[in-house]
Amino acid sequence: MKPSWGFILSLLYCAASAASSSDIGRVYVWDSTTKAAGKQLPSSVNPETARLIFAQRLGLSQFHNLKNANEEVIHQLNQYGGAPQQLFGGARESNNAHAIIIVEGVENAEEIIPVSSGYSEFSITNPPPASSNARLLEDFMLQADSLPEVPDPLLTNYNSDLVIGEELRVAGQPSSISTHNHITFLHIESLETVAKTYGQATSVLQTTFQALLQQAERVGFSLTIVIMPPSTSINTKRSANSYDVYPLPSRAQNQPRRQNPEAILSSPAAPEASSNVNFSTSLDTNSPHVYAKPVLGILPSCFDSLSACQISTHNCSSHGQCQLARKGEQRAGGKGKYNDCYSCACKPTVVNNGDGTVKTTHYGGPACQKKDVVAPFWLFAGSTVVLVFLVSSGIGMLYSMGSEELPSVIGAGVSGPTRK
Repeated sequence: MKPSWGFILSLLYCAASAASSSDIGRVYVWDSTTKAAGKQLPSSVNPETARLIFAQRLGLSQFHNLKNANEEVIHQLNQYGGAPQQLFGGARESNNAHAIIIVEGVENAEEIIPVSSGYSEFSITNPPPASSNARLLEDFMLQADSLPEVPDPLLTNYNSDLVIGEELRVAGQPSSISTHNHITFLHIESLETVAKTYGQATSVLQTTFQALLQQAERVGFSLTIVIMPPSTSINTKRSANSYDVYPLPSRAQNQPRRQNPEAILSSPAAPEASSNVNFSTSLDTNSPHVYAKPVLGILPSCFDSLSACQISTHNCSSHGQCQLARKGEQRAGGKGKYNDCYSCACKPTVVNNGDGTVKTTHYGGPACQKKDVVAPFWLFAGSTVVLVFLVSSGIGMLYSMGSEELPSVIGAGVSGPTRK
């Protein structure tokens, strides 16, 4: 019995529908405006519109032209592009840090993105190949480096960069994580690269993205996660300009320019910004992390987790180690009476001088950021008190000697002139 043409056409339609549904890219975005807007029905965009959305979210829209964008594209930019930039060049948000992650070769995006995560999502039809995605990120890095450095007197963006780097170091190789002008980029070329190091790639990425979203809600930075399907013979042969053409700054002018912000008298001076933030490459929580900037502000004496202690204190300013100071007590109902307390245990540094002497420096403070100067202080204060006492005693002795009456022997036999 031969199958009918209707049955054959229905099979072809189902196969084409399945192929077209798997050949799309998923994009999940989060920021303050996304959280306020709530969950919305996802829409589909082409690669060019997706590039415009990415550029607006990263603050790089000045390098990308809308050309002949219709009302639908404008609506999608307003819906997924994040908070609009202010008229006179002000910051879009109090926190300008942003993270964009592209994961290649994912068949089912729902296995990586946590359920009920609060993301706002949209899909990319005819997704570009991995080479085009890597080239787009490189162009974004070049554009970010050509912009003026964002002033950060309160270290808000700098601390967000550290948090993003600490969370992403599990998802990808630390060498592939780069930060340019407070924009963190990560391109995971395949799930096999994650599976070779950590085993279960889907569970690792899901845990990482869930922790990253929690940190984004707590700290306030923006987050963009792009999930691309496996490469096929169709999208690998697409044009090199999958995201359309756009201008790029010259690499000779790639150095960021300093922007002179108004001085805030009540805040510490802004640290020297760096185009790249290097994060620790070790996954051992007891290993020291190297931080180039000092700890500023008032820190609590206890932290709820070991990672929070290491990030907030810059690993105890490299003068100690975060340890569990007090174990949290659990009630009968399961809720904790108080949480675990992690604090810094400061360690002295010993330096051997060339002349055989040894110099020991002690540290204190909640982040071991303060040098212990108790002994030099008491030495200086004691010497000052002794010198003041000796000088005042000498002056008092001289004054008392000058005020004494002369003895009568000196004036004996001395009389005035006789009257004639």
